[in-house]
Amino acid sequence: MDFAYSRPAEIERFTHRFAPVLDAVEQSVRLAHDFLNESLKILDGEASTVMWMLGAACLREFDEVWFLCGNGFGTGGNKLLRALYERTVTLAYLAKTPEKLQQFIDYSDIHWHKLLVEADTVGTQLSLSPEERRTVEANYARSKDNYEEEVCAKCHKSRLQQSWTKAGIPQLATKVDAELRSMCASAYLAPTFHIHTTHWGILNQCDLQGNGALQFLTPRIQHKTADDSFAMASYLVFQVAVAIHYFFKLSHRDKILEVDALLANGWKMVDEFRPRGSPESQPHSE
Repeated sequence: MDFAYSRPAEIERFTHRFAPVLDAVEQSVRLAHDFLNESLKILDGEASTVMWMLGAACLREFDEVWFLCGNGFGTGGNKLLRALYERTVTLAYLAKTPEKLQQFIDYSDIHWHKLLVEADTVGTQLSLSPEERRTVEANYARSKDNYEEEVCAKCHKSRLQQSWTKAGIPQLATKVDAELRSMCASAYLAPTFHIHTTHWGILNQCDLQGNGALQFLTPRIQHKTADDSFAMASYLVFQVAVAIHYFFKLSHRDKILEVDALLANGWKMVDEFRPRGSPESQPHSE
């Protein structure tokens, strides 16, 4: 199998479609990389290191979205858009509320315990030594009370939270940026229906023919999904740069505004796409 995979005709279509804005998007990505490189020199502990890695993960995910969309795999790019959206919202929220970082980090104790319980249930080995198993169990015992939520006010029954925060991604997005929140249906919820096995997700990949028949995975549907996903991902990667800049207290607001203007002008020249709201040089206040 040749793993140097590309579809030249799809790449040509995509490149022509977004020619007016591709340079600005690339500059946006480079800006985020430059901010990460600069902040790498001032990491001062676990919290800042986790934020650096979260930002780096966002950039890698954007590359994957771009690769799939550029090669005509619209639904594939859309699935990864969900992960990019969640990471970007989380990064921006934590940049604004760094006091929540330890809460985000410590939820790993819950994740490890969930993996251990599931592996033990079906007899699967996690390749953990006895000492490592004891560490997982001790960390869980230490952290679990911090992630309990009451499910019945009358009897005070509680359960473990499903995530590190009681607030869902839409609520976190609301606290960060109005434009991010407005993207939730398209960049988070709809891709979730593609990731999971849903009737909606199957029908959403179909094109309605003139005779009323459904045709599955037509180029038109894949192209539209690819174009929409790339446009949203491009906005998200700029938000990543803004969040990194804000958290690490860098001093390049002029560069952010410059790239912001380039993006706005570029998107104006792409047919059928409006520029998304321009983020400021720091996450919005509540």
